[in-house]
Amino acid sequence: MPTISQELIDHLLEGDFDVRAEVGKSSLIEPIAAAFNVMSARVNALLRSHRDLEQGVAHELRTPLAQLKFDLELARTSSVESEREERFADMERDVVDLEELVSELLVLANLREAPPYQPKDVRAAELVDEVIRRAQDEMRAAGRSIAIEAPRNLPDSLSCDSKYLSRALVNVLRNAVRYAKSKVAVTIERAGAKTIISVDDDGPGVPPVERERLFEPFTRLDSSRGRDGGGVGLGLAIVKSVAEWHGGEARISDSPLGGARVSISW
Repeated sequence: MPTISQELIDHLLEGDFDVRAEVGKSSLIEPIAAAFNVMSARVNALLRSHRDLEQGVAHELRTPLAQLKFDLELARTSSVESEREERFADMERDVVDLEELVSELLVLANLREAPPYQPKDVRAAELVDEVIRRAQDEMRAAGRSIAIEAPRNLPDSLSCDSKYLSRALVNVLRNAVRYAKSKVAVTIERAGAKTIISVDDDGPGVPPVERERLFEPFTRLDSSRGRDGGGVGLGLAIVKSVAEWHGGEARISDSPLGGARVSISW
């Protein structure tokens, strides 16, 4: 393994960010080597993340674009007005899917570029009410009827970036409503200096072996929490980025309602 030397620098110039500097703990340059290794690991992770995202985007765009082309051709060649109208309706749904994909991609790309974090105290009740209202509006538009239970014993305020935290919570609630049988519940609790917001549903839940990977872009389950249920596979990736951006984490666990619990803590 190269040490801090011209050899190591040459590896970096060639794009090899897997190299690490190795020096003894008693060495005077050990702090520099440690900082160098952290930097190299972060650059490597960032590059891998961008590659994965680019590949995912190309794959996800291909499906709705191919469907649009197919529907357009059928609409153009059909002589039956009802068939043309049906194809136009399908094309409209494909365009909506593309708009959602682009919107979510822009949010995720912005978060991964580490925008300036601007936390401030916001009224917890106002933030939660707005998030629930948006989820209810989307639910009505989709013809769903799921009860959303608001949190009790709310703190007076939350220290957060309300723009991005609201976006993350809307994504979590959107998923919960999509897969719930009849009920979704939101809770907020304090654990020392930490704030934990959890969203529970009474749906099919998420197997433990699948929970971590669901926070990666374009990841869906093949079961009832799959693509047929809607979504572009970026919602939980955004949730994870927002949580980490706040200095916290997002996790999936079993819900006391019988389904899944998604928690954001910071």
